Amino acid sequence: LKQNPNAVIKFYRPNCPHCVTIEADYKKISDTIPSILFLAINTARPSNRHIHPQWEVKGVPALFFLKNGRNNYLFLLKK
Repeated sequence: LKQNPNAVIKFYRPNCPHCVTIEADYKKISDTIPSILFLAINTARPSNRHIHPQWEVKGVPALFFLKNGRNNYLFLLKK
């Protein structure tokens, strides 16, 4: 984020059907817009569990949009 302050961070779980549904589009968009950093954080992975509480992730998939390194938007797909 220091090198590219504009980013999209996706929080997901591999077994989440909604997460799986958006995966292809997320990849396609990330390939189309190289000026934005696209990240994906697996909330089921034990090594990532310390990350999502800082972002107040209440459900997945959750997409956070950062502009100039600041969290500006949250988009949460509800079941």
